[in-house]
Amino acid sequence: MITLDNVHDLFPAPNHGLLSKDPWWQVQSLGRMVAMQMLRVVPPSEALQQSLLELRHAIDIALTALSEPTDAEVRAELAKTLAPYNPTPLAVVKVMLDLADLRSGEWLLDLGCGDGRVVMTAANRGAYAVGIDIDPEYGGKLAVYPQRAKFITGDIFTTDWGTPNVVTCYLTPVAMAQLKTKFQSLRSGTRIVSHAFGIPGWTPTRGQIFNGHELFLWVVP
Repeated sequence: MITLDNVHDLFPAPNHGLLSKDPWWQVQSLGRMVAMQMLRVVPPSEALQQSLLELRHAIDIALTALSEPTDAEVRAELAKTLAPYNPTPLAVVKVMLDLADLRSGEWLLDLGCGDGRVVMTAANRGAYAVGIDIDPEYGGKLAVYPQRAKFITGDIFTTDWGTPNVVTCYLTPVAMAQLKTKFQSLRSGTRIVSHAFGIPGWTPTRGQIFNGHELFLWVVP
């Protein structure tokens, strides 16, 4: 649940006053201020939580229209929003794996795996699953399937992806655009399933909406 205590995780932004002229800083900071005010004045509810996630979505879309910031601190802070911790509901995870037609014995790679729920669900189906996340705190939770589940602490942009059969992700539009080259380098026939956001310039092989969650499937040619 998003609260005043953790809202900075969803809306990170440099606090350095000298950076206030950077457009990326301004967009991020505005999003944070609006989110904090909503949490202060709107009674807690599922609708409020959904509104905050939609605000995060709107901010991400706005960032795609801006040039890459030049300041190193701004880039470091904004990198945290490429895969913000916002777990995919388990029911949606199952539909994502169905959409990918994941089979026992196949290899799945989850980008920005968070608490490992996609990896564990895939392993439970008999697949070999690898999750990559820049935050090391989640790895121990994957010990339920030590023979079929693996956790890698690393950057999804620089870590070697290998040759998975299926790639899953729930990343922002900015991240999806930046990963386009890596998606293109996957071997022919690899299935990519994304929660919420598309790959710029790619037409999905299939799409599906489940309980308000939009899902996309591509098969690499």
